[in-house]
Amino acid sequence: MRSICVINQKGGSGKTTTAVNLAAALAERGRRVLLVDLDPQHSATLWLAARDAGRGLLDLLADPESAGLADLARPTATPGLSLVGSSAWLIGAEKALAAEPGAETILRGKVAGLPSGAFDYLLIDCAPTLGVLTVNALTAADEVLVPVACRVATPTERGYRDRAHACGLARPPILVHARRRRMPTPTDATSPICPKRVRYIKLGHKGEWEPECLERGIVRLGFGTAKPARLDLCLQRRWGDLKHSFAAEGKDPGTTTNFTKQVRLFFEDDGTTMWLTFVGEHLCWGFLAPGAPAAHADGNGVWRTVAGGWRRTDATGEPLTKDRLAGSLIKLAAYRGTSCDVDVADYATRRINGQKSPEVEQAVAALAELKRAVLGMIRLLLPKDFEVLVELVFSTSGWRRQGVVGGTQKTLDLDLVLPSTGERAFVQVKSKTDSAELAGYVEDFEALRIFDRMFFAFHSGDAQTDDERVTVIGPDKLAEMTMEAGLANWLLRKVS
Repeated sequence: MRSICVINQKGGSGKTTTAVNLAAALAERGRRVLLVDLDPQHSATLWLAARDAGRGLLDLLADPESAGLADLARPTATPGLSLVGSSAWLIGAEKALAAEPGAETILRGKVAGLPSGAFDYLLIDCAPTLGVLTVNALTAADEVLVPVACRVATPTERGYRDRAHACGLARPPILVHARRRRMPTPTDATSPICPKRVRYIKLGHKGEWEPECLERGIVRLGFGTAKPARLDLCLQRRWGDLKHSFAAEGKDPGTTTNFTKQVRLFFEDDGTTMWLTFVGEHLCWGFLAPGAPAAHADGNGVWRTVAGGWRRTDATGEPLTKDRLAGSLIKLAAYRGTSCDVDVADYATRRINGQKSPEVEQAVAALAELKRAVLGMIRLLLPKDFEVLVELVFSTSGWRRQGVVGGTQKTLDLDLVLPSTGERAFVQVKSKTDSAELAGYVEDFEALRIFDRMFFAFHSGDAQTDDERVTVIGPDKLAEMTMEAGLANWLLRKVS
């Protein structure tokens, strides 16, 4: 098996593009390829339309008893190509391995544990750093491939030869003069969206064209472009004459230049521009299909087809509503002109690709780690303290304690009321439980006949019920509610 790591300390040098396309090309030639995404930004994982891989790789490196590399491999849409996906969890690798003896060779041991003959090629896509993850890749691989721009190699790039030699690589690094890939088909669901340009467009005065544009999957543009003489100028790319036609209508020089630019970008778009618009609370996006603009039947401007129609969700299916978008993008909804370049194009592209910024990814990983820690601390509570925690969680939602229903028990039932509605609830608090035990408490709930609903909270085990009046609050949900209630510090003090 040939093992190759794709590295460059510089970001945006084409590492992931090279790794993914090389892996796919080898697979198409009948080779069995395993691609390992060793970058916490997990671009290769997203490129291959794989789901978030969770803690898989982090546990692989941090836990000697964890599953092997082959156990994490998942098939992709390309026959012969398997992927060990990554996620933002991998950010924690530097900290987890900081004091670990021999941390830089862990991946090498995992590679050695791959079944003999399972793969012909192992490709490792590295992060744009020289941390413990990249060093692991260098020690695990026999060869290094360094994508660089078409110029004299920088000292950083030349330095990989020395680092490769120090890591005992069998062959010197290969410097690949890579060109950044531009996605030819923006609607290809297996690849990230990589627009050449991002523009915002308003669909008519006060959105009057929005219903038609969404229903037909088109974009409309005015500026009198439906007039035969002006349309001919646009189709013939006579932009100087178009500018003069605006001037003949009494427009000032700045306006004529601006109008001409907007029309030109619309007519000359070859499908590489991503167009954005806000319709109500949703951000809609799309790419124009091939073909020249045509005059609209109502005589007001021209139209072009949106390839695949307008979309209002990101690559993961999450709705692109204003409450999930940054204000720097939402402000476009108040733009008073017709169309403009988006000044936060990188953010818009990442967001539509379902990617979060490194800061957000790090925050998501930190919150997930905090949730795990909170659950661990909850499980350290004494039964009485656990009951108090559950009561505090409910009190932050407006519930008030009426009293104890069952008297002194191993775990106590809470009698709660919601003052705003008068709704009364029976809350059973258990440390560890199962569905059979829950079924017994549901019978007790029905026998009491004085409660409107029941909550069943526990931190260990698993319990389910089909009774719609019963809300089961299991370990994960309980940890989330504890965090949302701001009780992490209270919990920390209790178990310290």
